[in-house]
Amino acid sequence: MMFMDVKRTGLALLVLVIAGTVAVTQRGIEEKLAGVHLWAPFIEYDSEGKLDTKCLFAIYGMPDYIIGKTVPASQPAGQMMPGGPMMPGGPTPSGVPFGMSSGFGGQPTLPSVMAGVGGMAQLAGSPMARPGMPSLPGGLMTPGGLPTGETGGMFGLGPTISGTSPGAAGGVIPTLPRPEELPWVIPPFVVLESDKIYFVYRKQGAHLNFMMELVGEGGQNQMRVAAITVAGRRYDGAKTAKGDPFRSIKLGDDLQRVLLRYGQPDEIVYYNPFTLQVANFPTRNMIFRYHKSSNIEFTFLENKVVRIFIFMPKRVSFLR
Repeated sequence: MMFMDVKRTGLALLVLVIAGTVAVTQRGIEEKLAGVHLWAPFIEYDSEGKLDTKCLFAIYGMPDYIIGKTVPASQPAGQMMPGGPMMPGGPTPSGVPFGMSSGFGGQPTLPSVMAGVGGMAQLAGSPMARPGMPSLPGGLMTPGGLPTGETGGMFGLGPTISGTSPGAAGGVIPTLPRPEELPWVIPPFVVLESDKIYFVYRKQGAHLNFMMELVGEGGQNQMRVAAITVAGRRYDGAKTAKGDPFRSIKLGDDLQRVLLRYGQPDEIVYYNPFTLQVANFPTRNMIFRYHKSSNIEFTFLENKVVRIFIFMPKRVSFLR
């Protein structure tokens, strides 16, 4: 009889441990960032024809930048952090003007995006009778450099140095990069596939980046959020863990707080903040990747969080 009690007690403890593990796993999955849920539509209307308040357009409006594919998916990962911002009027990597070849490969697969915002509502499934959206400042971004006022190179395409100061011997000494600049909001190692594009919003001291995926729904095209990135020194409008004050992380938090709240990462990647290339030795600049236990990455500059990236595991591909 005593033996049966022990077995039952052990079984009960085992059930509690499993339940606790499942609960922790569920809590570890990130669902939203910066007020936007993963897989939220870019634009959507309810049954009464009103704009859904949860769609990206209702929350942030039109993006400041649209960033297309810059690195072919077939390119070896190497030791670089791929991806980078693009500007209107520049050539594609193949040298063909963007109007002839797009970031989606070959002929444009998102003609309303290529033509500007005139057909964006139609692309997202909005009837033409509904109010049109405002025009996109600067148009679609294509390879060619950073916007005026933005400094530095591009991820995987050259060094990023935010400024220089005179050296003792007449040379220059690079200053630390500024994570609030545009290149930092492009998540490294992510494959920007032919059905995806970045919508980037400029904020005070930070940038927000939403990876949009084109999907077919009910015979119409819809763009949905497959990943979210926030990068900069500080932006209190983007907190992980749904903003839970006892579990969330935001830009500017230190490495110790991330370890306390998220535990040991599944992988650590060290990088050089001047070149944005992978470093082969430990530094204070690193990326904590929680790809197995969760769906989030934290990038640190001098042990401070300067980029947070969450993603839908089955919809985002990585080079490594």
